[in-house]
Amino acid sequence: MSSKYSSLQTVRSFFILFLIFIALNLRSQPSNKTKEKLKETEQLFRNDTSYLALKKEVFALRYSDPDRAINLCVSSLRGLNALGASSIRLYLYASLGQLYADKSLPVLGLSYTADALYEFTQLEHSQRLTGIYKAHQEYLSQPPYLSINMGNVYFGIGNLDRARDFYYEAEASFLMLDSLNGVHQGLSTTYNNLGLCFIESEEFGRALHYTEKAMKIRVEKNLGPADISHSYSMMCNLFYKWDRLDEAKRYLKKVDSIHYEFNESNRPKYDGYSELSFALAESYVANVYEYKGDYIAGLGDYKNAIIAYRRAEKFFEALPKDKARVRSSLAKTFLQMNDAETSLAIIDSNIRLIRKKKLTSQLEQAFAIKIKILDKLNLEDSARIISDELMFTQENRFQIQISQLLDGLEEKNETLIRLSLIHISEPTRQE
Repeated sequence: MSSKYSSLQTVRSFFILFLIFIALNLRSQPSNKTKEKLKETEQLFRNDTSYLALKKEVFALRYSDPDRAINLCVSSLRGLNALGASSIRLYLYASLGQLYADKSLPVLGLSYTADALYEFTQLEHSQRLTGIYKAHQEYLSQPPYLSINMGNVYFGIGNLDRARDFYYEAEASFLMLDSLNGVHQGLSTTYNNLGLCFIESEEFGRALHYTEKAMKIRVEKNLGPADISHSYSMMCNLFYKWDRLDEAKRYLKKVDSIHYEFNESNRPKYDGYSELSFALAESYVANVYEYKGDYIAGLGDYKNAIIAYRRAEKFFEALPKDKARVRSSLAKTFLQMNDAETSLAIIDSNIRLIRKKKLTSQLEQAFAIKIKILDKLNLEDSARIISDELMFTQENRFQIQISQLLDGLEEKNETLIRLSLIHISEPTRQE
């Protein structure tokens, strides 16, 4: 059985690579007339506040409702595809790469990020880069934010070496552009992600080096309470994993105090900050209590772990993916306390949430926990049913990636057809 499964996995891997190769090589070139139309369209987008609102909404929905964010990006792209490369499409492709990576669909994440990289190349060749991208043109082969995105995709599938390569590439790019707006934010994110890689590989000394660098930038450049709180939560995570309890508690208190300052006592002081900033600050409180729960559950102190997880769940209310993860941890902890009935009730509730929000990777984890619970309750027949459902879910996630990638290829093919019709309709130029 395992040999058959391994062979199937190998076939899948080759097929996915083949699909990515196709996605990277199906491209379109705009004509002069098309470029003129694109210029007019881009000007309208730049002047239209609805486009800025779209960017803001996509960013916010990335955390609360990623499927809606994907639909927004795809529908916006459809109106621009026949017009060739543009900075608008660059943004939308990059966003789709992030969104699909967040949803644990790495094939699509890589495909759309590759589209964004190609879009940048096309803009570079057409001499139509603007703003920070124009500065990139002088020094770089690609924007460092896209290197971060590629690193995030590889981090998501556990390829830490490849992820680090992209983060180092982003670091070098940001350091070359230290006079530009946005560099400090990007550089701190890069260091933060490198810290995560080294936490994951349990190289805690190196993780501390990069996490401290990120925190120093955010504090010294005053990048805002949410970013600073994020760095403190990262330090808390690192020290819990490193078994340095006093330092972990110190950073947990720092996150708590920023949340109190940012959200409760001085709200009018932060009128310039978006609602998303407040939501993210709350999520970092949830993160540190989740880290605390993981740590003390590992020590066997299940009652206090449950208290910590309950507190984390409360602050994750607006972030369903994170809430689902904490609920799964709760279910596991009750199971470790031999309270299988409570564990089953929690995991069933979690599965309903996961299905409602279409969190495919979380569903696989929840099913795996439910199988253990049913085994504990000696419900072998039910466990076999859930096991079959788990295999179907894993298979379905693979099929979703293929289906959605093929839909993307079909959309690009339609773009080529529309472009060819534009070329045919253009009058022949007289010499």
